[in-house]
Amino acid sequence: MENVGDFSYYAPWGNISVFYRNFRYSNSLYKLGTIESGTEILGNMNGNFEVTIERVN
Repeated sequence: MENVGDFSYYAPWGNISVFYRNFRYSNSLYKLGTIESGTEILGNMNGNFEVTIERVN
C-alpha cells in the first residue's frame, strides 16, 4: 500500500507518482522513497504543479 508522501515508479507508463492520499497495493508500483517533510500540503494541491526531487546525502 502506498501512503501519503511516498513516491514510486509506475512501470506501465514510466511515470513517477507522488501520493497525496493513501492508495491500494499495485504490482506495477515500485517505491522509490518517502517525502520527509511538508506532506501536509499535498492534500491541498489542485490541478497541475511541479515537484523537484533531490537526493539527500
